Amino acid sequence: MSRLAEDNLLKIFEGSVRRGRGGGDKNLFSKARRVINRVPEVMVKVTGNCKGSEHMKAHMDYISRNGKVEIETEIGETIDGRDGINSVHRQWNRIKGFRNDNTRDTTNIVLSMPKGTKSSTVKDAVRAFAKHQFGHNYQYLFALHEDTDSPHVHLCVKNLGFDFKRLVVKKGDPQIWREGFAEQLRQRGVEAEATSRRSRGVVLKAVNDVILYMKKRGIKPYIERSNMMEYDMQIQNTIDGKPQQDRPWEENIEQTQSTIRQLWMDVAVQLESSKIEEHQELAHDIPKFVESMPEPLTERHLQILDTIETDPELQRYISEHYSYKSDEPNVDTRHMQDDKPNISSRYFEEEDEDEDEW
Repeated sequence: MSRLAEDNLLKIFEGSVRRGRGGGDKNLFSKARRVINRVPEVMVKVTGNCKGSEHMKAHMDYISRNGKVEIETEIGETIDGRDGINSVHRQWNRIKGFRNDNTRDTTNIVLSMPKGTKSSTVKDAVRAFAKHQFGHNYQYLFALHEDTDSPHVHLCVKNLGFDFKRLVVKKGDPQIWREGFAEQLRQRGVEAEATSRRSRGVVLKAVNDVILYMKKRGIKPYIERSNMMEYDMQIQNTIDGKPQQDRPWEENIEQTQSTIRQLWMDVAVQLESSKIEEHQELAHDIPKFVESMPEPLTERHLQILDTIETDPELQRYISEHYSYKSDEPNVDTRHMQDDKPNISSRYFEEEDEDEDEW
């Protein structure tokens, strides 16, 4: 692989976690091939911390399902039953180090793979990952949960290390952990990758668990209603001839995605001249991969589009009075106030008690 192609792949994959060339171009090529083939992406998420003995005990009870799910410790000891959980809790409480009420005593992590991955393999990979990442200095325990479509493991790390220094999760650490977990899965024959969304041309983040829970209960989250209010204001500003609110983050997203797509196409051109057949095949597949990338739309964009598609009144109003290709309305605006659909009232009509109940 040419040095230029290697440099471009580094720019695509580095994200916020910068690396040297330690991986070598073979690893970069393998990573690019996996991304092009859209192999499953691992999920590693820091779900929170425990503060205090009672909080720690509650979390241990949760991940062990009150002793019904087997847990495993950093020394390979398997524990089940409430007595075993209580014993581990007492052991972790013996040495607390200097702390105050706000000290984070544990780091709680969830590691998972998409549906179809063998649960035992996921657990084996987590065991190896945890030993490599934390086993030298920290106590930890983990438990496999199979109550959802995606097999996942809860990993709880005691922050106070054997050297009496506390674990501090820095920016970029979760991505490093993703890469380590993916490597352990690949060593066990499971195709897995740990690339950033930006490198795959993806903008949308996973929906927050709290938002999902609210929707499941039939409550429209405030952020969605706020988005529609903002869109309503955007239309009104156009009608009134007022400048639109700047959204530099959306411009940054478009610029980033444009850059990523161009870098992929540059790699394709640079690999075409290679004498290695695998490089030529990758060069042939890259344009199709780039073409299949989703539009760089945010959750706000999708919500607005979904609302327009399902709201005939709003469709009529937009088609008659608003042009997407111009900053100005395409007809006389003096009569628009009377027939403009009232988006604001529709999206803020839920009872206050719903918000209070949540």
